[in-house]
Amino acid sequence: MVFEKYEYFNYILTNIQSLDVRGEKCGNEVEIITFKHHGESNQCWKASLKDGGVVLSSLLQNKEDKLLQVLEENIDTGKVQTYHELNSLNQKWYLEDVNKADQTFVIKNLSSNKCLQNNGRGKQVTTAEPNNVSSRHIWKIERTDFPSQKS
Repeated sequence: MVFEKYEYFNYILTNIQSLDVRGEKCGNEVEIITFKHHGESNQCWKASLKDGGVVLSSLLQNKEDKLLQVLEENIDTGKVQTYHELNSLNQKWYLEDVNKADQTFVIKNLSSNKCLQNNGRGKQVTTAEPNNVSSRHIWKIERTDFPSQKS
């Protein structure tokens, strides 16, 4: 798993566009979208290993961790949003290598085994069945120099 040794580094996740907290909004139930890369805090994520999965915290949320969470994780097109930590499986993810050298992965939800899916610029990210993995499901994970929020 790419995050094991580098748990406290910060990352940008891209799939043509960057994984982005819509409108730089703080709070629960804020949509996760893909948007043109600009490298601000709403596109930066801290990875932490927790109870057999990876949790991804938005660096936009300075006072309280808001995690990447899939709502209605057991249906196709489950909506991905931010939410405070519940220690639930729908907030935990794992990575399957696509091309380790290129740092590309399919990111799957630990609860549903469904893939994180890019639905186009400015559209909400959802999950999808892993049966037909396409370019919409392959994410590049890169470290960023954005200031660490290491605790």
